[in-house]
Amino acid sequence: MLQLARWGVCLLQVAGDSQPLLMDQLATVTNHCDKECVQFMRIGAPFTYQLESSGVGEIVEVPAEQPAGVLGAHCLEHNLALLGTLREDAHAEALLKAACEDAKYGRMTVPRKVECSDDLLQHELLHPRFSAVQEKPDGSTKVRPIDNFSWSALRPTGMGQLARKRKIKAASLKGHCVPSEAMHHDQLDSLVRAMSLGRELSGRAYGMFKADIDSAYRRIPICTQHLWACSVVFMCGGHTWTSQHRAMPFGAVSAVHAWERIGALLCHIACRLLRLTVFRYVDDYFGCERPAVLQHGLGCLVRLLRVLLGAGAVADNKVACGKSLVLLGIHVRAGVRGYTCKPSADKVAKWLAGIREALFTDSLSPGQASKLAGRLSWSSQHLFNKLGRAMLRPLFSQKFARKPWKLSYDLKTALQWWQCILEKGIAEKYTWQQPATDVVHIFCDAAGDPARVAAIAWDRGATYYADCEPPAAITRRWSERNDQQIMGLELLSIALALSSFEWLCKSRKVVIYSDNTGAKCCFRKAEAKHRDHAQLVNAMWTHAAICHMHLRIERVGTHDNWADLPSRSEYSTLQYIGAVKCQHKFADVYDLADTSVLLSTYL
Repeated sequence: MLQLARWGVCLLQVAGDSQPLLMDQLATVTNHCDKECVQFMRIGAPFTYQLESSGVGEIVEVPAEQPAGVLGAHCLEHNLALLGTLREDAHAEALLKAACEDAKYGRMTVPRKVECSDDLLQHELLHPRFSAVQEKPDGSTKVRPIDNFSWSALRPTGMGQLARKRKIKAASLKGHCVPSEAMHHDQLDSLVRAMSLGRELSGRAYGMFKADIDSAYRRIPICTQHLWACSVVFMCGGHTWTSQHRAMPFGAVSAVHAWERIGALLCHIACRLLRLTVFRYVDDYFGCERPAVLQHGLGCLVRLLRVLLGAGAVADNKVACGKSLVLLGIHVRAGVRGYTCKPSADKVAKWLAGIREALFTDSLSPGQASKLAGRLSWSSQHLFNKLGRAMLRPLFSQKFARKPWKLSYDLKTALQWWQCILEKGIAEKYTWQQPATDVVHIFCDAAGDPARVAAIAWDRGATYYADCEPPAAITRRWSERNDQQIMGLELLSIALALSSFEWLCKSRKVVIYSDNTGAKCCFRKAEAKHRDHAQLVNAMWTHAAICHMHLRIERVGTHDNWADLPSRSEYSTLQYIGAVKCQHKFADVYDLADTSVLLSTYL
């Protein structure tokens, strides 16, 4: 009873002056699909094992759930192995200070020294804590504690590096935490669509606002049943220190899942109750409103967040509004005729510093690569023509690299590409009123034996077609495969269409039809698993950006694909309907010998 009473006091400290009762009532009034998440603020959120589906995200297939007692039964073995490998961090004093600071707010217990004979080693699961140095905008540095919930005492042998990492992770706490849904965030694409619609309805350019939640994860307490799995350990001054999390920590899958549910509820309430156009990216809330009520709308949002999460949930310096604002690292400026978007200057300077250091040292750690990929994810949006999505894959793939984390050819090429893009500057300018034009419909197809690519375009009752053998200058750079290179040929047929019919598609909406599912998915996502396919897709989206083409791709059945005729050198039907043969060609952007070819043409 005494332990439960102490936990109740800690829960109240973590929840602070939040209002779960009011939150529950507002969720009911606004008919939110996940009212159960309010219980997180009352009794805590689950920290491990399978996380329930809430309806907020997209349902995903989950592996078989691990038995609930497996992880806790090996606490002593796990902890002794961890203590044997523990070393003092370079910023150990900062780690101890951070734990003491969290203890003041009830987010962690007061740090205490631990010995190998301590009883808690049998009942609590420890995780190593280390430091990460972050650079602030003013040039100073900040030490941030990171908890490694992927650590495991398991050390398998006789397998590859990737399989070994997966095996270790599966035996760790993170491997036993299984979310049943994938969460998605709003992007700037949604914001500019809302602003364009508002401009069309009101005749005035909308302003923007933003509000950032302070310590979002740390405002959600952990349920009592899972506290045994929340302890961290580190060395400082020659002693081993341990402290137990009472609030959701950074780096835990369950923390992300819990906040996504609470954050989605708050965004839903703001939209339905306050009638605001609000979007959310993790803990960043942003939106648009008419200039006359812009500041009032932002004030209403901030008051709502402070009432539900506590008075300190939104700091005054994390609130801003206006027609020119930095949102998610992008400087968005709304004017009378249109809007411009470009990366923020201070963010670009920080990204370039990291890229130059990686190229100079020929090394990039998995953590740095993951952070850099997240910061550059703005380039994968339609707002920037999905220009950099293919160049993000090598960064994400670096998390599987082995020490000393040397740069692969793909990663070095991607970093040089990003360096050139950021140094020369990239900005997109759009008008509110897009010109109303007819849609160009293009069918694309390819044959493997003999290799041939073809495309047919329909526009205003006229039919055009182009076909050719794939250029050796492009195909010779492809990796060797046993599938007649059909995937690359299908993608190349789209490149043929955009190049041969460029005069027809420039500054217009284009719908592309392909009977190859792989080519459709790669083109739609603007990325591919293999380097040669990824470069080709990236070149196509660069070509679309140069010519201001608005592209969409759809799947069409093989027997309904008209481009199947010229790809098989069958022209009688096309001649019968009066189709016009166009000179086949490939634009300069498809010369993949040097990435600067793409950059110089686009920039």
